[in-house]
Amino acid sequence: MSRPAPRLRVLGTLLFGVGCVGPNDPEPGTFVTPPEARWVVRTAVGPGNSLIQDLAASPTTYVVGAAIDLIAYNTADGSVRWRRTDVPSRAPLIVDDTLVVTLVAGESAGIGAQDGQVRWRSRVAGAATTFGPARVGRLGIVAGFDGEVSSVDLYSGATRLLGTGATLLGNPRTRANGFAVTGDTLYVIGQEQPAQVGGVTLGPLLIAQVDPVTGAVLARYSVPARTQDFLGPFRPTIHGPLLVIPTGGSVVVVDRTTWAVRWRDSSGNVGDPGIRNGRIYTGDGIGDVVVRVLETGALVRRVRTNTASISAVYPCAEAVYFATGKIMRLPLDSDRARKVFGGVEDGLGSTVWSAGTLYVNGVNFEVALRCP
Repeated sequence: MSRPAPRLRVLGTLLFGVGCVGPNDPEPGTFVTPPEARWVVRTAVGPGNSLIQDLAASPTTYVVGAAIDLIAYNTADGSVRWRRTDVPSRAPLIVDDTLVVTLVAGESAGIGAQDGQVRWRSRVAGAATTFGPARVGRLGIVAGFDGEVSSVDLYSGATRLLGTGATLLGNPRTRANGFAVTGDTLYVIGQEQPAQVGGVTLGPLLIAQVDPVTGAVLARYSVPARTQDFLGPFRPTIHGPLLVIPTGGSVVVVDRTTWAVRWRDSSGNVGDPGIRNGRIYTGDGIGDVVVRVLETGALVRRVRTNTASISAVYPCAEAVYFATGKIMRLPLDSDRARKVFGGVEDGLGSTVWSAGTLYVNGVNFEVALRCP
């Protein structure tokens, strides 16, 4: 059932006695809000929830999906709109200002974005979704752990099994590892799995263009892979003629007119890249922020930040934010990064960007950073 939403107290510039450790003051019981923050609130996630949360955001609503709770915040001030424990909480997707869906293989639901009331419940083929859903028009596309790929009508909950990763990609030794969407075009992406991984070049990256309504395969493509090109839970994206595929050790950029690799960076990417104004920003396992020209891969800048492995990079108008277990800020005109928020004690979980704001989830807090 929907529970009355507790009103979270928004933390001011400096509050005392809140019982959390802030990024700029190591003493317990104090907290300093960074100047880049629109707001910071104490987290509403309760005991028993996993650290890594699934996040979604729109201009009006910020949603956190934990192991138990599904919580909607007002993006204007960080107040809680509603909180539910009786609906699936993983993989939220904000359809519009009126509807949030939790779209996973297994039980799924549609919930009113403003009031938290359940609009529909449905069951999608398979179980244990391992990466986020994709949206194609009014359809959500979901993959199950055992390979099922399904479509879900976001407004009614009606489902359709489109096939499996093996059948759609035309290879029995693969399953869907990601989706990429442009307009009404859906690409299903996977990788042929070798008998062993250690020291062995992985199988090719497999791409299928699939009709999201019927599941008909319209075209298939194969892209040679290198040892570092192992697909993980990262999100492929499309930028004009380019398909950008982040892997667990590289970024592969494919030209959709020829289906050949335009360029690849195998320097050790470990997360989702950020793309802005024709440039691609990546982070690696040794704490470097790397900037390249998206079209050609030409190196623009490499900055050694002396931080831990970088899991996500967000280019903004004046600076680049990146996540390393805490949130760091690197000005565009400087090689010196500084900590903005978080630390070991804060247990940074996930990040999501929407409408000029970067939302950060942690054990103790939710924070909205300005990122125009």
